[in-house]
Amino acid sequence: MNKAKSRFRIFGLVITLWLVYFPVLSQTLENPGQTKTIRLLTIGNSFSNNACKFLPQITASVPGHKIEITKATIGGCSLEKHANLITACEEDTNTKPYEGKYCLVDLLKQGPYDIVTIQQLSLLSYKPDSYQPYANTIVDFVKQHVPDADIRIHQT
Repeated sequence: MNKAKSRFRIFGLVITLWLVYFPVLSQTLENPGQTKTIRLLTIGNSFSNNACKFLPQITASVPGHKIEITKATIGGCSLEKHANLITACEEDTNTKPYEGKYCLVDLLKQGPYDIVTIQQLSLLSYKPDSYQPYANTIVDFVKQHVPDADIRIHQT
């Protein structure tokens, strides 16, 4: 991929994330002087990491807001793999796929989170049938642990 396409893709991701998170940011504009911390958990791959690169600066541009980002990311990881890792972690407590230290349940217990994003592997993201049943497995698991989180698909 050439530099122009790469920059366009990153710009598109930043704009998409801004549109997703802006409603959360704007909710507290009615209470000036209070700091609102937005807690975000991303479940995805390297594109999730890339998309979060500028979120702290974007969030800081809105007075009284900051963001805490937690990542359950593995390079090249599909929703199927993330769903399978939920089961693998339940079956073997030594399995720690995220940063070699955590299972998804460990990261969810660090919540609550305002927003949780799930992201399909970009090579599969254009195939609707690649999302199921894995997206539901992940979403149901997330809802068990952080029922009030706003769960969104981060599309690449």
